Amino acid sequence: RAWILARQKQADQASDELARCMTLADNTRDKQNKDRANAINILVRTALNQTGSTETSLHYFLDSHPKDPAFHGQLATALAANHHYEEAVNEFQIAISLAEAQNLSDLAAVTYMQMGMSLNDSSAASDSKRQLSAFTAAEAIYHKQGNKLLEGRAALFIGFYYQKQKDYQNAIQSADLA
Repeated sequence: RAWILARQKQADQASDELARCMTLADNTRDKQNKDRANAINILVRTALNQTGSTETSLHYFLDSHPKDPAFHGQLATALAANHHYEEAVNEFQIAISLAEAQNLSDLAAVTYMQMGMSLNDSSAASDSKRQLSAFTAAEAIYHKQGNKLLEGRAALFIGFYYQKQKDYQNAIQSADLA
């Protein structure tokens, strides 16, 4: 029911239903119920654009799937949404390392892009540099794969980065590459 309410953008009702679902799962102490409740929490919070509220559920899944790069990437996004940028960068780096170790270059590239976008609201100069590095790394992976469409997409984000920095010459060059 929480998922349906979230898709209908009824945030308050979805949150109430979700709280009830999580409480019931905790009270039953049944792993399968807890798995479902945490999965629903992630789906509902993501649908409501409340990514930061998925942090607890993502930690829950990481406890049983520590080598899953997708969970690390999602946790990193939740951390960034809560303005915990340093922790987010660490989780993104874990996700990327795991993806690369498992020969999942597509996932590594997506995670680099996710990292770059997640750092967009940070005001730290170090995060600004990390953002550019993330977009550039994704662009390099897509170039190596010969995926011109996604390489162009990464180039656009690099252009947006330069535009934000008021470096219009590099912004134009990146747009031309896209």
